[in-house]
Amino acid sequence: MMRRFPLACVAGVTLLFGCTTPEPRGSDQAIRWGAGPISNVIDYDALAAAHNDRISRLDRVWSRAAVRVNWRDREGKDQSEKGEGHFQWLSPGYALSIGKLGETLIWIGFDDERYWMLDRHESKEAYFGRLDQIDRVKAGALGLPAMPREMVVLMGLAPLPVGMADPPDVIASGDGTHLGFELSGKELWRYTFDAVSLDLVEVALVKVDGEDLVVSDLQDYSEVDLERGRGLDPRLATRFVLRHAPSGAELVLDLNGKM
Repeated sequence: MMRRFPLACVAGVTLLFGCTTPEPRGSDQAIRWGAGPISNVIDYDALAAAHNDRISRLDRVWSRAAVRVNWRDREGKDQSEKGEGHFQWLSPGYALSIGKLGETLIWIGFDDERYWMLDRHESKEAYFGRLDQIDRVKAGALGLPAMPREMVVLMGLAPLPVGMADPPDVIASGDGTHLGFELSGKELWRYTFDAVSLDLVEVALVKVDGEDLVVSDLQDYSEVDLERGRGLDPRLATRFVLRHAPSGAELVLDLNGKM
């Protein structure tokens, strides 16, 4: 087992479980949902098609990245750590390098077959394996808050299934500003969209008991300059706030390199 240290938490997309927090600290910006479907406004297939069209044009992204993680230590004191690096998205995988003062200390990511994490800071160890051989137990043993492929879902870069025989109802928030639905399969996922722009603004991985496991807020959408003459440039969230609900640890990833 790797040693758990603050900068490992900064790499925290994969190491949030390493940040000990005795009391959960949930979000105070919960969306209040209405009681019924609004399929007369937009149905699931239309919402999924709009999302899939956007991300289909985001097959590769390179960006500077700033990372901050907030957690509460074993003594109950609030802690925070920052780092900087680069984020690379090459569908269907990604890589995130994190360091300080221009030195890369943590490198994590996965491609279509493998996942890896290289620690050049304390343990000087490398962890890697095949995606088809990792399960939630193994992921937890490595300190992963979610499976490698699930991180793509939490960042809003995974397509939604379409053409289902029984698609989910689309529900409106109480004030009509958001649209949401749940997808169940091996895991239960909750998706929330802005009702006007149809930007995906929150993704949550839900435990079997109905409690949130990881919640990702997608913020600060901006256009990605494709420079490939493929029509309108797609919009991408440039700031991600991931909360590990059981511990309250929070990771902030900013693709504008600002923190």
